[in-house]
Amino acid sequence: EKVQIISETHDWRQLIHIKKSWSGEWKSFIRPDSDFFFAKGKAWNPSLELTETLKAFQKDSKLACRFPARARFLKKYFAMSFDSQSCLLLNQWRQKLTPSVVEIIFATQFVGSPASAFGHTFLNFRQTGQEHFMAQSLNFAAKMPEPISPVDYIYGGLTGGYLGLFSSQPYYEMVQV
Repeated sequence: EKVQIISETHDWRQLIHIKKSWSGEWKSFIRPDSDFFFAKGKAWNPSLELTETLKAFQKDSKLACRFPARARFLKKYFAMSFDSQSCLLLNQWRQKLTPSVVEIIFATQFVGSPASAFGHTFLNFRQTGQEHFMAQSLNFAAKMPEPISPVDYIYGGLTGGYLGLFSSQPYYEMVQV
């Protein structure tokens, strides 16, 4: 079946962030109960996830605004079409991230500490001649539980025990104290 064959492609597995573990089971760093997967409870099954993704997109074409990479994938492999012009928020965000300059910003007082340096690193996207403070920033950071003990903080950081979140905001908001 076409879905089964396409679900086995490298493109699909990369898109849904799954890979086989050393034991041969499908694994992902994204929790299976997150809103990222459509196949609830069986998210790490690439064929089932593709089947459920197709059903979801056929029911609600607005999902193309939330999952633009999946929409491109479905268009390529299944000739589905979506109106990307109706994705107002996505298009506004994309316009902010069409830079002529991309900078890596290390915004920390503690550069001597690798954990601190990488924990306070983000990308700045700006146009030539644009003031640095008006650039758009993209950050990926751990969502820290509160309160947390120093031992739990270190253990969670070293073992990947925290959820990661992307955020996008103007640079001047990122550097406010």
